[in-house]
Amino acid sequence: MIGSVTGDKVLISAKLRKLTDKWQDIINVLDHSTILIGGLVLQSVLGDKWDTDIDIFTTNYNFNRFDFGMWKETTLVSKYTMIPGVIRTFKGFYNGLTIDIIHITSVPELFRGFDFDFCKTWFDGERIRMANPDSVLNKTCTVSLNDVTLRNIDERILKYEARGFTINRV
Repeated sequence: MIGSVTGDKVLISAKLRKLTDKWQDIINVLDHSTILIGGLVLQSVLGDKWDTDIDIFTTNYNFNRFDFGMWKETTLVSKYTMIPGVIRTFKGFYNGLTIDIIHITSVPELFRGFDFDFCKTWFDGERIRMANPDSVLNKTCTVSLNDVTLRNIDERILKYEARGFTINRV
């Protein structure tokens, strides 16, 4: 956790508000079963800025609650299928913004498949939470390439190094 309930919500809301006029609808669906994970949360914590999408992970089977009245196109994608715990993924587009809705079995199962500790940073509608705050705040982690199941690990390492992260490979 990094701050107060109000402070974390204000931080994420401000970031979302810059991306979409549907920011409040997104905040409203977040709870114990539906969380924001990804670059948007990391940027909010670190005060950084890079191109981003919105990644909403959920154990909730009611996908109608994610409509927000804004989907121009929805397709099933396989971007996350190499990560344990991912059931299916839907991609939506709204005014040039990509929004992925990722249906998962559980957050702990999902995080077992994440390659970088700093990526295990999420917002549950109330608080920003980090599995490893030092990894986030120092923008560094160690990854064992033998344990990584993602096909695009080299691409991900380059992406995060370009964002100022240090990734030690063992």
